Amino acid sequence: MKMVIVYHGRLEQIVGELERAKPVLDRRYAEIFGEEGAGKIAEASKRLLGPESFYDCVASLNSKVSSPLGSKFSSDIPSRHITLVSIQPDNLYASGFEKQQKLRTAPVIYIHPSGTLQTYIHEFGHFIWYALQSHPISVLNSLYGGHKIESFTDYSEKVLGQTRESDEEKMVKLQRAFWSLILGEISEKSNQILEKLILESIGVDVKLPWRGKEREYALHKKFGFRIPIDGDPFLGIGDYEVVKRMLTWQDYIVPKGPGAGNPISNLPFYYMLDSYLNNVRISRLPIGEFLQLAKKDKSSSHHKPQNHRQ
Repeated sequence: MKMVIVYHGRLEQIVGELERAKPVLDRRYAEIFGEEGAGKIAEASKRLLGPESFYDCVASLNSKVSSPLGSKFSSDIPSRHITLVSIQPDNLYASGFEKQQKLRTAPVIYIHPSGTLQTYIHEFGHFIWYALQSHPISVLNSLYGGHKIESFTDYSEKVLGQTRESDEEKMVKLQRAFWSLILGEISEKSNQILEKLILESIGVDVKLPWRGKEREYALHKKFGFRIPIDGDPFLGIGDYEVVKRMLTWQDYIVPKGPGAGNPISNLPFYYMLDSYLNNVRISRLPIGEFLQLAKKDKSSSHHKPQNHRQ
């Protein structure tokens, strides 16, 4: 049996729980992703996750890496899988990414000191999507930041009301917020479904109050499109099928969520997502190699002029 789930962090409560549950968990991952999929996860874990990939102290995390948006992590950060990306949002083109643009990425997992095995299984789930999706949603989420569903309308009104920015600059902000909203929701909720499937194997029952609930939308008055505010983006789709579809999420995402039947090009701000799917080549690196290359890039930039377009 392949060793699928790994943890090289220092939290003893997770180390002990995982040692006892690992054989059952590994079998469960193989049941869900198949032997081939489980093998890919195991290979990615071995290559990308070493002791330097795990943190349980925010100060140590900040001393080693900054957040994907270039700022420090706050002291009250919850446990999370972090995808580091070799470009900052301000260096993106207004229309998205350059053709054949290469992005280096690296995974880091922060677990709060009070975290349990269940906490870690959830964050390891995010690593699985990062490892297996050809164009990981987590890369876009890292670049576009986070905008809660209920705050998008207020955020857009604030952006549109600014007088110092051009209309183009405002639209760039809005399209990034929109995709952060849409992709952030399906990423988190699909991972909750995966967590539920995994934890069932060790006798833990996970409740998902939103699962099976009809979607609710708010109409954005300025642009005329609907913003999801509640409900199940995978309504009518079984848990195992959700996992399967999220591996190739770009084939399914539509206004009502994967599988609803509308063409992706009907979504607002589609061109930004399209440029990511068609122009970008993703490389996944261990954190040590990623930081070495980032340091080299920074050193090189001091010796040549910057020419970033937006």
